[in-house]
Amino acid sequence: MKTVFFEDKGQGFLEWDIEDDVVVGCRPFQDQVWIGTKVHNTDIKPGDKLDITVPDGIRTALRHAVEKVEEKKEAPARKYIITVLGGGQGYTLEEKDLSGLECVLQFGLELSDRPENKEWLEGMLEKVRKLRGGCTWSDMDKK
Repeated sequence: MKTVFFEDKGQGFLEWDIEDDVVVGCRPFQDQVWIGTKVHNTDIKPGDKLDITVPDGIRTALRHAVEKVEEKKEAPARKYIITVLGGGQGYTLEEKDLSGLECVLQFGLELSDRPENKEWLEGMLEKVRKLRGGCTWSDMDKK
């Protein structure tokens, strides 16, 4: 994996983590826009402008030049793209966010006295646990 740092021209992103020619991390903002972008440049160096295909399939050249490139040996934190019903922008969550979300859902389940709420909360907990690889909040306490 490599991290590409871009010249700061006031854009919402300054760094991309790229693994196997795909953006897997973006900082400080706009990760929901850029994660999943295919990078076509084979040898990225300072001054380059990246040739990319964004997740919705449009191929273009990025306007912002590369400032530096760092090779990394560690994998980035897993990120999960959560979309909003009705076509909203969605959210990007990391493992720590899923842990907190699971905790809130579990708390809501314990407090709820309405069957329809419990059913929804149980379904959401199942989805969050599946994203986390089946690990539960109580399993995290044991580590």
